[in-house]
Amino acid sequence: MRKFSKETLQKRLKRLEERLYNEKLRLHRVIDDMGWGTGMRRVKCTPSFQKEDELQKRIDVIKDQLKRLDENH
Repeated sequence: MRKFSKETLQKRLKRLEERLYNEKLRLHRVIDDMGWGTGMRRVKCTPSFQKEDELQKRIDVIKDQLKRLDENH
């Protein structure tokens, strides 16, 4: 595992959290634009949450790295 400075990890965390927030807003817009009839006619009418899940996993990894960095110092 590569070692990064605390500042670098914090910057990455902030950027990823912003991307996650924007992705959640995008998903809400997609869901809000979907009419009731669409849900009744189609079996799979929900948007994919894969990108949101991947961002959350990356955020968790960086938080874990920050935690380990704080424990070592």
